[in-house]
Amino acid sequence: MLAIISDLHLNDGSNCPLLPPGTIDLVCERLCDLAWRASWRADGCYRPIDRIDLVLLGDTLDIMSSRRWLASPCRPWDDYQSPAVIDCTTGIVEEILRRNVESIRTLRALATEATVSLPPATAAGQPVLEAEEMPVSVCTHYMVGN
Repeated sequence: MLAIISDLHLNDGSNCPLLPPGTIDLVCERLCDLAWRASWRADGCYRPIDRIDLVLLGDTLDIMSSRRWLASPCRPWDDYQSPAVIDCTTGIVEEILRRNVESIRTLRALATEATVSLPPATAAGQPVLEAEEMPVSVCTHYMVGN
């Protein structure tokens, strides 16, 4: 299953409000619901998916909205390989990660802690709801930009 989440805008809090951590919990709940629904195939049989490719697309880390750019001699559109832009960008990213640690931890748990799981199927294509659920592998991909 392919799931794409775009424009989370996790930021450093210097210019915009932080995303409430509960928002990412809701995203995880919805991903579990989608995994369940995707396991029901067009022929009406239940065959649990075994993998989710989760793409975090565009503006997941919102580097551009930081006020740190105003305190720096460089701008986001300057040469991205210049030491000043690298230093400013690194500082912003570190602050974004620090200020959004719970949200990042929840996203990471999707891939590392078997957050998504589904019941196994019978040979007749029905879920065994009373059985122990099987973890669904979540592979996270991060794409920068829009």
